[in-house]
Amino acid sequence: MWYRSTEHFEKRRKQRGLRKQMLSFILKYGIEVERAGAIFIFIELKKLPPALRKSEFARKASKWLIVQSPSGELITCYATSRPLEVIKKKTKLDLRKTGSLTI
Repeated sequence: MWYRSTEHFEKRRKQRGLRKQMLSFILKYGIEVERAGAIFIFIELKKLPPALRKSEFARKASKWLIVQSPSGELITCYATSRPLEVIKKKTKLDLRKTGSLTI
C-alpha cells in the first residue's frame, strides 16, 4: 500500500517497532476519526471482517494509533492499548490551545 509520510513518522515508526506490514494493515482496515486538526487511524476489532477479527496479527494491530495530516501525510504513530482515549486527550489539548473544537 502506498502512503506519504514525514521524516518524523518514519523515525518514530522505526523507533517504536511498527513494521510496514502492520502499517499497511492498519491503513487498509482502520477507522479514521478527525479530531484536533488531524486524522487518527486505528483498528477496531469489532469492525474487521469476521475472518480477521480473532487473528493475533489483528489484535496486535489494534494497539496502534496512526496520526495523519489533513493533506494525507502520516505524521506519527503511538503504541497504546486504548487509542480512543488518546484521541480524546488530543481533542482536549486542542480545545485548551485554540479555544475551539476542530472536528
